[in-house]
Amino acid sequence: MIAAHIAGHDGAIHRDILAKALAKKEEDLTPIELLQLGKAVWEEQTEGVTVKGTKYLERCIEINPDISTAHAILSEVYLEDIRADYNLVPDAVTKAKDSISRAIELNPSNAIALIEQIWISWYEKDFTACKLQAEAAIKANPYEPLVLVSAGSFYLSTGIDLQLGKKYNDLALKYNETPQGWYYYGYINYYIESGEYDRALEYALKTGVANEQATSRALALYWVNDQKDTAVKYYKELISKYPKFTLDTLRKIHDVWSPLRGTPG
Repeated sequence: MIAAHIAGHDGAIHRDILAKALAKKEEDLTPIELLQLGKAVWEEQTEGVTVKGTKYLERCIEINPDISTAHAILSEVYLEDIRADYNLVPDAVTKAKDSISRAIELNPSNAIALIEQIWISWYEKDFTACKLQAEAAIKANPYEPLVLVSAGSFYLSTGIDLQLGKKYNDLALKYNETPQGWYYYGYINYYIESGEYDRALEYALKTGVANEQATSRALALYWVNDQKDTAVKYYKELISKYPKFTLDTLRKIHDVWSPLRGTPG
């Protein structure tokens, strides 16, 4: 547990290296510093941040191609290009699969590499594979917050096993004193399913409203919590900042994370 706080995916060591990396010129960055900057892409899930994260991770691998975790994280960053509909990376899914295969080849017992497989399987709606990959990663390192929150998010967001998902998410937060905002994402569906819309809103705000998905989610939860003035405020911000946002955009976002594409969830 102490090791998770210190050396976990975004634990104290990560934070320390990240802080130093942010103060350096890009040409002076080491592979490990580039890796930490790449990991930080999940601090704020926007197109610009994703593009920067991709660049940092690719540069890290160019300098040192043998860092398993760099290939693993890059796999999901490539996938985010498709999930978020940025479409800036040609053949992103193939690149994601190649990256995760290389990560596991370099270190078959790397729990982060094992759990990063889950995002591709989830995107492809292969939930049996997701369960097996989560089990393997947790067995490899039951104290790694990234492993736990990834498994928890899968079970919570799909609704496949809300209690198991909450158990994993709770443990992830227990082992991480400085969680990234997305650690709270799974709780939103957990509390929606239990009819506790006030709690769902709290976790939506903890997750953050840095992109169109998060903003639309927050405004919907403000509305169902009868805070309509705030919901309207968020709606105006949404259409101002994301003028191309439509119900079809919302449907595409939902399809990425829902149990089956084109279904209500």
